[in-house]
Amino acid sequence: MRNKFNRKAKASGRLLRNNKGLTLVELVVAIAVLGILVSPVLHAFTTSQTIETKARRLSEATDAAHNVIEVIDSVSVDNFLRTDDSKSLLDYSSKTMGTDADTGNDCAIIKGIGSGSSTFDAKVVFGTSSLDGAANDIFNTINNMEIVDYSDPDGTFAQPYIDSANPDNIADTYFKAETNGKSYTQKKRNIIIDITSEGSTVDDTYKVFINVTYHYDFEYLIQNTNESGIGLGTYRPAEFSKDIVYSAIPAGASLHEDGTPLSCYVMYYPEYGTPSKPATDSITVNNLEDIPIKLLLVKQWMMTQSGDEYVEVSPTELLGKERGYLCDITENHSPSFNLEENREKLLYTNARVNLAFEDGVEEIPGVTYKVISGSYSTYKTRDIKDGGVITTTTKNRFFDLAIYLYEEGQIEDGGEPVAKFRATKAE
Repeated sequence: MRNKFNRKAKASGRLLRNNKGLTLVELVVAIAVLGILVSPVLHAFTTSQTIETKARRLSEATDAAHNVIEVIDSVSVDNFLRTDDSKSLLDYSSKTMGTDADTGNDCAIIKGIGSGSSTFDAKVVFGTSSLDGAANDIFNTINNMEIVDYSDPDGTFAQPYIDSANPDNIADTYFKAETNGKSYTQKKRNIIIDITSEGSTVDDTYKVFINVTYHYDFEYLIQNTNESGIGLGTYRPAEFSKDIVYSAIPAGASLHEDGTPLSCYVMYYPEYGTPSKPATDSITVNNLEDIPIKLLLVKQWMMTQSGDEYVEVSPTELLGKERGYLCDITENHSPSFNLEENREKLLYTNARVNLAFEDGVEEIPGVTYKVISGSYSTYKTRDIKDGGVITTTTKNRFFDLAIYLYEEGQIEDGGEPVAKFRATKAE
């Protein structure tokens, strides 16, 4: 019995002596292994935090750039460059205008743009010389074409080309109905543009109205008759007239408070005629009140019906018609109207230009223009070649926008921008 007990006691003692824990070497090795295992996790966590911070920063920078572009869209490039009107739309500390040293283009330095939890400074460069090759050529070609500022006109009228609404076709239909299907020998058309104002008896405000009247005179032949109404075999000339009236500013337009002229488009299709049925076109503008208005008279490319659709005629077909186009344009003012002092308020038109001439600007000798104000005067119209657009001077209409965003306070320290953005802006 004692021996058995002693054996158990010895075995228990051995177990107690073997439960002595980790040695220092084992502890160091365990920590090293743990460090190897944890290090990638910590690195991944740190990297994730860095990426998240950069992503948030880039997102906020992108939002800031988009805000800048949207404000430029809303106020126009000219206003953005010349005024501080954008401050109410884009919250920033200051904006200064200058010239970009690298491109020579106009640029704006905007400081303190808030976006999310970040604040940036921005340099916005406007122009085209920062582009390369074909892109720059296209921008410059477009921007060097002469054009008048046609944005947001105060009124507009466009002659319909579909037969059921086209005044030329409506007049022909009336003529045939009134003359029992006779054929005219010549048609004369006069587009009369009356510019008038009406004053309010309530607050003395005035509104300007423009009515466009298509007046047609048809010449045709009818047979002479005797007292019994019997035809004598000879023919005499007769005439038929028709007026079709439209409004370019139906509700009227108030004069601009800053004194700049109102602007209005009147777009028409020429009356070309044919050798067998010659036609003459004339356009009369009556502005006897000398209302300050810039009238944009646009000759449009001829349309024709093809099946169920209307399409533009070919340049070849239009070329000869344009060269034979006859049109007299007269602008009437009061006797006190000073021509030299009011040239910017006169007519702008492409009526003289052959729309189908593709190798340069070809003037049509059959189109004349005169201004009458007290004494007879003449003044050459301001023209362009390209179809529907009218001109006085060149104007940038497409811009390459380069937007560089910097950390706040670093834009003038020569540091690298946080982000760079490029956009195309059409005026």
